[in-house]
Amino acid sequence: MNKYKIIFFFWIAILSLSAFSDEAHILCVNKKYQYNWLSQKENGSWRKTEGFFSETHYFVLNGGAHSYLKLKLRCSKLFQNEYTYVLAVNNVGDKWSSVAINDSIIVPAPWDNPKYILDFVSLIKLPF
Repeated sequence: MNKYKIIFFFWIAILSLSAFSDEAHILCVNKKYQYNWLSQKENGSWRKTEGFFSETHYFVLNGGAHSYLKLKLRCSKLFQNEYTYVLAVNNVGDKWSSVAINDSIIVPAPWDNPKYILDFVSLIKLPF
């Protein structure tokens, strides 16, 4: 009986975490600047950058590295295993704002065209 109570409370805790989290649309971009949206939104939190890019945000996935690797696999399937950039998009529309999410790159990108995002990605790498 105690085993079921523990499982029940654990399940409630997981549901409450996702209820209070932010969402992001995920955009997969390949090296030829072709892009596709993933149909499912991802949970996490938008955080403000500090320092030089203080007006921009980056997205932290709830699942951490495991979730990021799953996103990379889903994006790779869209482009037949060609390397892709994974972008978290906050506002979808004519002027969407996005940031690259990666294990070694966080890049603010307030542009409309993924080509400019990828050009900017090559300029900034943050040490971890």
